[in-house]
Amino acid sequence: MICDSIHCAKEVVYDSQVKLRAVTARGDDLKPTGTMSGGAPDRRGPILLDLIDYTTFKSEISWKEAEVEKLGKEVARYDKVRGRYSELKDKLERASARLEALKESFKDGPLQQLSEEIKMLEKDLPECDELLREMTKQAKELNDRINAYEERKRNEQAFISTYGGAS
Repeated sequence: MICDSIHCAKEVVYDSQVKLRAVTARGDDLKPTGTMSGGAPDRRGPILLDLIDYTTFKSEISWKEAEVEKLGKEVARYDKVRGRYSELKDKLERASARLEALKESFKDGPLQQLSEEIKMLEKDLPECDELLREMTKQAKELNDRINAYEERKRNEQAFISTYGGAS
């Protein structure tokens, strides 16, 4: 029997004298045994589509979990590299500080003083070379003049001894 409302359908089905199966306009199915099914159509859609979505999501989750695990291993590897980098960076900073300390200690040491003295002497070297050339030239001129005077003196003595002793 078809009824307008669920209330009317219950009266027909559960009446002890009638006991007929009733269906409402909405699709509710009432049976005298006490079971009720149906009702408004389900708006979710077929369950198989939900199952397909479920398996798709499950495979995506598995794939993403594998990616997360892979990225975790990669991060662990980079952590080792980062640790080694930090260790080497600290070692470099300590070596640089030690080098600066050694430079400071040698700054006022005898080696630095000798180095500065050598630089000053190298700076004065061209001037000294020029002075040496001039002095060598003057010494040669003076030697030439001395030789000329000695030659002249010998000539005079020879002249005196030849002509001077006879007067």
